Amino acid sequence: MTFKKIKLLNTLIEPPGGCEGSTIYHENTRQLFYTGLGVRTSARTNLSMYVSQDQGENWTFIKSIWPGPSAYSSLTTLKDDSIGVLFEAGTKGPYESLLFSII
Repeated sequence: MTFKKIKLLNTLIEPPGGCEGSTIYHENTRQLFYTGLGVRTSARTNLSMYVSQDQGENWTFIKSIWPGPSAYSSLTTLKDDSIGVLFEAGTKGPYESLLFSII
């Protein structure tokens, strides 16, 4: 598989000097979901979920998943059509625990 079109999106946030995020296509809703940072800062914090209705051209904020320090995340579609997110999170640092949330 190859990428035919590359576009820089300023609507999604990544940490300075690196990347973090998870994207999944939900077949039943025909939407893309993304989890990543929710604020521009040098610290990894405020893991948030976004949705795209147009195959990734535009993204809309859905909700904050973890307001504190957070890091890598991974998305999955569950049998009841909800979205599961496994992510690193903590209160003092982003790597204190591994949590799972259903959205």
